[in-house]
Formats: sequence, structure tokens, C-alpha cells
Amino acid sequence: MTILQGVEDYQMNALRNQKHVLKGRFIYKFRQSANDHPFFRTTIMADPGTPETKPKLEFPLFPKEGPTLKSDMKKAHLVKPMARIPSVLLPSEKNSTARPPKLHYGWAMHDPYRLLEVARALNVPPRKRYEGYVRDERTHTRACMTDIWMWIDALGALTKELELRAKPYLVEVFCPGKPGEERVDMIALIDNYTLKDGFVSRSDIQKLKAYFGFESDPLWYLDTYHWCWNSESYWS
Repeated sequence: MTILQGVEDYQMNALRNQKHVLKGRFIYKFRQSANDHPFFRTTIMADPGTPETKPKLEFPLFPKEGPTLKSDMKKAHLVKPMARIPSVLLPSEKNSTARPPKLHYGWAMHDPYRLLEVARALNVPPRKRYEGYVRDERTHTRACMTDIWMWIDALGALTKELELRAKPYLVEVFCPGKPGEERVDMIALIDNYTLKDGFVSRSDIQKLKAYFGFESDPLWYLDTYHWCWNSESYWS
């Protein structure tokens, strides 16, 4: 089931419950259980809004004129995490030649070795060297693959332990902070390329916040590999 299908189904349930319907497109006064419904997008994607409320995007979130240079990546280190992303950062099926940078929705793990504690608590065995899929070392520069596999398996075990609706994933992103520490691993729930056909569960968010002690809600972070528009051309 897609997000839009889920929203439509839930809207019909709201009507059956004789809840008040507000004017506007797909805007309803849901009962409290709406907070547990897994399909929502308006809370993590910015509304089109007015020129005054639209976020001002700069490179690399906004396309650059001319070729993208290696030195331009310094600006990616300055991109702050966002609570919402504007619709311009969602890939368009009509214009496949203009591909926005990839952003991930979740929490930065300033101490990813916390996942090793999770692995031990859930009795996750280490993989053998020849097991597992191959990950691009360019996207994980601070840990060996054995540790990374353990982190990934820990998330898989945690998904079952907490009975999450969707499995979180591990990815490296930019996070402005101390010099030399602008890249961090994060626990991600979804990215802007899968937002259309995927879903984010409110209950998953609450369970992960409680388990890890995250103080804030998830945010959108910029991917360290697909960090600019048409990033495939940059790396080729």
C-alpha cells in the first residue's frame, strides 16, 4: 500500500466515524488514533506555501550553474538538518534529467558504536568475512566492514524486538558540527526518493526515540555520496 492509498483509506474511516471535515484538500479533523496511523507525509514534507514561507535553498540543495567541482563539496558540510523538505527536493517522474540530492529522514548517531551495545543486548552474532553484501567504502570512512555489518544486523534484530512496521537503515550523512566531524552515520527511516511509495510510522518513531533516548524528532540529513543535483555525473 502506498502513502496516498493509505491516506485515502484513513480518510474514509474518518468519515465513517462522523468526524468533522474541514475545507481544503485532504484535511480532516481525525480522532486521536490518527497519531498512530503509519501513513503521513505533510509533517515531514514542506507545503508549497507562499513566497514568504518557502525555504530559501542554496547550493548544493539548489542546482549550480556550470560543472560541480570537488571544492564545492565544502558547502555540503554546512547543510543543516531540516524538519521538513520542500517539494522541489522530491524527484520528478516528468523530469528524470534533473535529479535532486538524496536526503534521509532519521537521527544522527554521533556514537554509532551504540549499535554494538544493541547487538550484544539482542545476542546478534558477528558475520563471517565472506557473508553479507558489499557496501561502498567511500560512504563509510570511520569503521571497518565487520563493525558496519554488525550495526546493520543490530538494526534488523531491533526491528523484530520492537515490532517496527519498517526496518531502519544505516547511512552516512553530513551533519555540521566540530571541524573534522561533519560526517556521521545515522539511523534512517526513509529518503526523499522512496517517500512517494514508502511510509513512515509514527509508532516506529516513538519506539525508536524511547529505545535510544533521542531527544528530538527525526530530521532530514544530506547524503554524503548523492549530495548534489545529478550527483552521478559528479562522480563519473
